[in-house]
Order: sequence, then C-alpha cells, then structure tokens
Amino acid sequence: AAAETALFADLRRLTGQPAQATRDALQDAVSARLAALGLHSRLGRTAELYDLMLYFREDERRYPVLLPDGQRESVRVFLMRDMVSGGWARHLNCGGPGTGGFATDEGLYAVADAYDLDDEAFRINFLAHESQHYADYKRLPGLQGPELEYRAKLVELALAEQTLAKTLRAFVANQGDERANPHAWANRRVLAALAQRLKLAQPERLVDAAADEVRAAARAALVQDNAERGLAPAGP
Repeated sequence: AAAETALFADLRRLTGQPAQATRDALQDAVSARLAALGLHSRLGRTAELYDLMLYFREDERRYPVLLPDGQRESVRVFLMRDMVSGGWARHLNCGGPGTGGFATDEGLYAVADAYDLDDEAFRINFLAHESQHYADYKRLPGLQGPELEYRAKLVELALAEQTLAKTLRAFVANQGDERANPHAWANRRVLAALAQRLKLAQPERLVDAAADEVRAAARAALVQDNAERGLAPAGP
C-alpha cells in the first residue's frame, strides 16, 4: 500500500496532475503522454498489483465465439506487438510466463507473441476464457474477480480437448483460499465443484477422469451458476 501511494504521487508530479486528481484521470494522463511518444499502453491491476503493458504496435481482429452455455459473442481482439513492458508477472519471471491477455468492456487484449494464434491454447485458454469475462461484464456488472475467474475457468474445461489435461494440471498446481488471488481461489472452487459432480474423493483425481465427463460437468456447473445469478438460458 505504501509503495502504491508513492507510485501515484510520483505519477501526479511527472504528469503535472493536481493532488486531488482521481486515479482514472491520472492513468488517462499517463496514457496520453505515452501515446505522444508513439507507444500503446494498458494500465490497471493484475491481481493485487498495478501493472503496465507497453508496446509499439496493435492489430485488431474480430472473432466469433460460442460459449458453452449457448451465449454467442463477436469479440474484438487487439493483438499487442513489439512489447516494451509485458507487465510485472513477466518481469518477475525474468521474461518467462506472464500476463498473456485480458478482457475490457471494449474487447480483448492479447500479447501476440505469447500464443500460436491457430492452436487450441489461444482459442480456449485465451479467447473463450476472456470472452466469458467480456460477456459477464455486460450481463453481470459488478461481479467480482474471483467469481469472474470461476466462471471463465469452467468455460475452459467445458470446451478444451487437446489442452484439457494440461489445463487441469495447471489448476491443481495453483490453488488457494485468498480472494486477493482470484485465479488460485477460482481453481480450487472449480476443482471442488467438478469433483462433487463426478463423485470423486479428491479433486486431483479429475486429471484421470474421462474427458467427456469433465467437459459435461463443467458445462453443467456454468449453467447452474447462470441460474443462481438470474441469467436466462441463451436462445438457439
């Protein structure tokens, strides 16, 4: 918290913003200064920390997405290229794994060199996952990060084929009970929900379960969550 306060004090000084400037106004000022230098930027939180994605080029594509509950989306995907800063997670991993993308109200942002745009990892782990966020921002405004991640991770498991086992192992390896870490929190809840549906003694046994059963359980869990949140079933 102290470092965050110091950061925003420095940014106010560097951009000439008054002390009472809101953080949204300050981030707009920072983005404008970077744009004047020919740089694209995305600012905001990744987990509990403020982040900076900084890059030179941005390509836009549109993708149709059919979510497992029948919801259809046509999403804009902004491919971030020629990265200068890939965010704090990639920095902590010395240039290794980090933020691959995220959803906003206007569309999805993806670090282009983090994916093969033709393989399942991009279509499911990024495109379908983030499209669920995009849909939920519209249908469930105010839904918090842990619940958003729970729903999006169900989507991954409901649709994954070649990547299903790898995705399950990743969920098993990263579980937690702190809502400040939405991904780990959601992983634990997803695994527990599916294990209960499939009557498995341990959630870790999902890795050995039949793929069709895992996908069906994930889809059913998402439909149940929709109903509990008052969402009407999607039309044909």
